[in-house]
Amino acid sequence: MQLENFALTQRGSSVEGGTESMSKDISVSGFSISVGGKILLEDAELLISAGNRYGLVGPNGQGKSTLLMHIAKKAIAIPRHIDILMVEQEISASSKTPLQLVLEADVQRDVLLRERDQLEKQLARSFDMKKQERLQEVYSNLNAMRADAAESAARRILLGLGFPMAWHERPSSSFSGGWRMRISLARALFIRPTLLLLDEPTNHLDLNAVLWLDDYLRGWEKTLIVVSHDVEFLNSVCTHTIHLHERKLYYYRGGYDSFRSQFEAKQTERTRAWEKQQKTLRALKASGKSRAQAAETLAKKGGKGAEKSKKGGKGGKEEEQKQPVILSKPKEYEVRFHLPEPPELSPPYLQLCDVSFSYEQGPHVLTNVNLGLWPDSRVAIVGANGCGKSTLLRLMLGELTPSKGEVRQNPKLRVGRYSQHFVDVLPLEQTAVEHLQALAASHGNSMLEGVQKCRQQLGRYGLESRAHVIGLKHLSGGQKARVVLASLAASVPHVLLLDEPTNHLDIESIEALGDALLDFKGAVVLVSHDARLIRRAISSSSKGEIWVVGDGKVTPFLGDMDDYQQLVLTQMEKMMEGCDTR
Repeated sequence: MQLENFALTQRGSSVEGGTESMSKDISVSGFSISVGGKILLEDAELLISAGNRYGLVGPNGQGKSTLLMHIAKKAIAIPRHIDILMVEQEISASSKTPLQLVLEADVQRDVLLRERDQLEKQLARSFDMKKQERLQEVYSNLNAMRADAAESAARRILLGLGFPMAWHERPSSSFSGGWRMRISLARALFIRPTLLLLDEPTNHLDLNAVLWLDDYLRGWEKTLIVVSHDVEFLNSVCTHTIHLHERKLYYYRGGYDSFRSQFEAKQTERTRAWEKQQKTLRALKASGKSRAQAAETLAKKGGKGAEKSKKGGKGGKEEEQKQPVILSKPKEYEVRFHLPEPPELSPPYLQLCDVSFSYEQGPHVLTNVNLGLWPDSRVAIVGANGCGKSTLLRLMLGELTPSKGEVRQNPKLRVGRYSQHFVDVLPLEQTAVEHLQALAASHGNSMLEGVQKCRQQLGRYGLESRAHVIGLKHLSGGQKARVVLASLAASVPHVLLLDEPTNHLDIESIEALGDALLDFKGAVVLVSHDARLIRRAISSSSKGEIWVVGDGKVTPFLGDMDDYQQLVLTQMEKMMEGCDTR
């Protein structure tokens, strides 16, 4: 994302306490951002109070990431003395280890350590009073920043983000892009900038790492702005919410659920005002007035013309829009997913009997796994990255053959799969409609016969109309995700195997997916870093189960998500105790 592709205008800015103030609050008014002729923000106001943790929310594609980028680059008038860090790309592959890269991120500490080493060498050769005095200053500065505890702090962060102790000393070039993104996040958490910007930080994390990051950021004392589709994360971490709505920024106290409750109440008020005005307009038209005359009559009565602006405390403005003389009906963004009831099939759907598996004569990834899926099974598979969750799914799908044991599957079983790498299974030369038609025909799904029914299905899954008839290769990641979800329904599956289905979805779509999975009459197996989706789709069902994958085993967990979260944090804290003694 390049700044030169965007147009920015702004009226001015101020910092609380005057232009020369060293305040860490931010106040920028009257700025607009557009790209390719599309206005993303218009005459908006950025109000950030130091020490608050903000969740930036709004539908996908409305400019949240663009706003973060403009803040990070100080393209809008943000005071020069405020240091800002945005985690936006993975660290470059090199021979340096994760531990080295994290420690080096604190440039001031690194410079002082280098100076200390240099001065100590020089003084070992010959004494110099000025150098000795400077060395004492360096020692004092290092003590003040607790430089001796830096390695322990860095290791704790790396452990929390899923790096076992042995990985701390591996070259970064040996890690995938996703793991190098975790190193970038670890560096940001380690140096603690005045303003930290996080754009979908949980996308590259497993559930265990998300639970740790959630707990860690709740104690974050500096300013934070985070974009995330994970509602539970936003509710837990954020003290305030910024809503990007109709090209403006509005401010609320509290996390996402608190914001949503307030926003829906305001939308209800606006709908009532619109309905009341429509009734008045109809009466005026019935009396013989034209629409223009009716509007003029309303204006003379002084209705709904004044701007309302409420201050929600320091640095916060509640959502109150300027009301025109003729109101427009408030727009509702609603997504509803529907999964058809599968045809009857004798249980069990699928069984793994004493299954063990290893890759290319290596050690067993999974050992003696016994499990089964029934028509009403609701299973969340949890565990750290690399523990074997994806391997287990591939065994269930029949993509991998057990080294030992047997996978038994009803020969008529239909499995709907959502993979993190869904692009690999999409026919990119086809349109979404063509893809859906072909799937429906191959599975005998008469409910999706014809172009119009396919388009209605895609629309229900939140895919905008223009995207129905262009090649899949031209769609964004979020649009492709919606096509894949719509495709699952088209295949009328008995079992849904979902591997991180939320990465490209907005909050409303994730809520809709949770509801659809809860209502689904077949079996559901879910791997997700989104704790709220697990609670909604799995734990809320009387048949909900949590399977923990680790140490080559798949073990049913006797507890709910709260219990699992506490277990993960307790285990991590025990691992981190070793950092303080190294």
